[in-house]
Amino acid sequence: MSRGELILVRHGQSHSNAAGRATGEADAELTPLGQRQAESTAAVLASRSVTALYTSDLRRAVESARPIERLTGLTAVRTAALRERSLGQLSELPFPELAARYPADWAAIESANLDARPPGGESLRDCSQRLRPFLAEVLARHAGERIVLVSHRMLLDHLLRLLLGLEETAPRCTFDTDNGGVHRLLHWEGCVRVLELNGTAHLPGEPE
Repeated sequence: MSRGELILVRHGQSHSNAAGRATGEADAELTPLGQRQAESTAAVLASRSVTALYTSDLRRAVESARPIERLTGLTAVRTAALRERSLGQLSELPFPELAARYPADWAAIESANLDARPPGGESLRDCSQRLRPFLAEVLARHAGERIVLVSHRMLLDHLLRLLLGLEETAPRCTFDTDNGGVHRLLHWEGCVRVLELNGTAHLPGEPE
């Protein structure tokens, strides 16, 4: 029985994160702190004999994957399947403004409603439709290997719930991920064992 390890990584802090905006599919860059977070995460992963690396094709994820590429010698496969959930018209709004102007949409996001779709954006079921085939293909292709997926906060929450069979639970079970945070899961023959959730001990602190 060959066990593989799946390592899920959230990108480092972006300028939108630092400004308190709902980024969605907007193509934000990393802040200097975000770059340090990405470097620290890469240093940890470089010691783990990673064999494959996939990343969202949005800039903040690609920039977070570059230190992993450099330290492991791998070339990241960029894919839209790992993009953050699209928030449509809500993208780049400050959170207080989003909650005030779109209270129903904000409540649906906060409760992880599967079928609610923000104006011009995606529902969580829409995310499932692009995640399920991608995840099945990657796990089959790299059976028994240690692979890294670099993605985004809402997308990683959804991905974890898919892996753990919690997508349809009520009340909703949700997982948060800090910038640069890491989740590690073993998987084999349809089974999943959680090794670590939102690991952050490797991350640098805020500058004084």
